[in-house]
Amino acid sequence: MNTILDRKTFYKDDYIFREGDAAYAAYLIRAGKVHIMRFRDDEEVVLATLGKGQLFGELALIDSAPRSADAVAASNSVELVVVTEQSLRRKINELDDFMRAWFKMLTDRLRHMNELVDADKAVKPKGDRNAPPEDDA
Repeated sequence: MNTILDRKTFYKDDYIFREGDAAYAAYLIRAGKVHIMRFRDDEEVVLATLGKGQLFGELALIDSAPRSADAVAASNSVELVVVTEQSLRRKINELDDFMRAWFKMLTDRLRHMNELVDADKAVKPKGDRNAPPEDDA
């Protein structure tokens, strides 16, 4: 598998990709941290900070849609393994029908959640979900 994978290095605040970009690869973090970010009301919002061993950028490859967020190097140096669309598709095609359907369902749900956030229709929780229940006594 290493013969088909490239490595890339990015430096703090470098954009790995931007929201809306076409997708040609996913990335596996070998070293460093990456922020997954979106702009909302002209403000940068960090959705996740990923580290060593985590994969990102796969969603756009799976459903052939544009990138749903920015990926930005959060460490002084970030070393990534580049997973090409062809190698990811080959791995997905090796899955059985159930796993492929489950994979698609998860992808669809994530895209739908992104759309809800964009449309500001996300359900906002009421109160602290972790608070103990109130006593009626």
